[in-house]
Amino acid sequence: FYSLFSVTMASKTKSDQAYFDLCVGHDVQNSLKHGKHCKKDSNNVKTTKYTLANFVPKALLYQFRRAANIYFLIITILTSMPFSPKTPESMIGTFAFVLIVSVIKEGWEDYKREKQDREVNNSETWVLSKETKEFETALWKDIHPGDIIKVLKDRPFPADLFVLSTSHVDTGIAYIDTRNLDGETNLKDKMALEDLKDWDENKIRNFSATIRSEPSNAN
Repeated sequence: FYSLFSVTMASKTKSDQAYFDLCVGHDVQNSLKHGKHCKKDSNNVKTTKYTLANFVPKALLYQFRRAANIYFLIITILTSMPFSPKTPESMIGTFAFVLIVSVIKEGWEDYKREKQDREVNNSETWVLSKETKEFETALWKDIHPGDIIKVLKDRPFPADLFVLSTSHVDTGIAYIDTRNLDGETNLKDKMALEDLKDWDENKIRNFSATIRSEPSNAN
């Protein structure tokens, strides 16, 4: 079906085929008032906590947000005092070992998140080129608001989409699988715009419009 890219990375879905050009949310007001192009928000997904530059200090800070680690830090400091009957080496060594193992575990989990992000961001979809007016493969991370996306049957959606037209030209219905979002296995039907539902790919290629919508919110 033909779909309109909206705002951010979202649903995983099913359908037959998909394709647009728009301004989203509050950007419309600026575009209409000042004649500017829409803001090209990134569709890049990042779920990692750390970078190479901040990994060690941030991971240690995260460890000391735990009450148990703060407690053992205090005990370690006390055992280093002259009045302590115990030698500090044993306590310091044990505490340092626990911290090192925990930080390594954090790093490994963050690496797996980064790997998964990279796989998602480098997934491919079909995007209408404004220069050639042909659908070309593009990475999910390179999609922007206003792009016309073509989604084939049984393929995931690369972002929030607005349905323009579908391969079911008589009804304009697209059947969507949202189990990755809400766990429901029943297909949900989404309707294309009434005036566009019977459009073919050639008409979609030359289509342009401005859509007014509310900014994204928690609800």
